[in-house]
Amino acid sequence: MEATHELLGAKERAILKGVGSGALRTRSWAGQLPELASEPAGEFLLHDALRRFEGAGLVRSRRGARGREYALTPRGRAQLRVQQRFQGALVRLISRSA
Repeated sequence: MEATHELLGAKERAILKGVGSGALRTRSWAGQLPELASEPAGEFLLHDALRRFEGAGLVRSRRGARGREYALTPRGRAQLRVQQRFQGALVRLISRSA
C-alpha cells in the first residue's frame, strides 16, 4: 500500500509519532503528549484521531490487558516518514529565507 501523502496537523502528527515511539499505547494516554495535555478536549481529540488513523490503515489496535493498544502499520510508518521529511524541508526553506 502506498502512503496517503496527506499533510497532518501538529496534533495529529504528534499522535502518530507518539504511537510510533511507543509512548502512546492506549487511548487514556492523552496527557503524555504536550500538544494534547493542555487541551480540555485532549482525550476526545486523541480518540478521534486514533479512530481515523485506524480507518486509514495507519495504525492497528488490539485489546490488551490494560485496554486497547495501538501500533503503527507499515503504511503509518511511511506516512510518518513523509511528514518528517516535509517538516525538515520546510524548516530548511524557512531558515534560508531568513
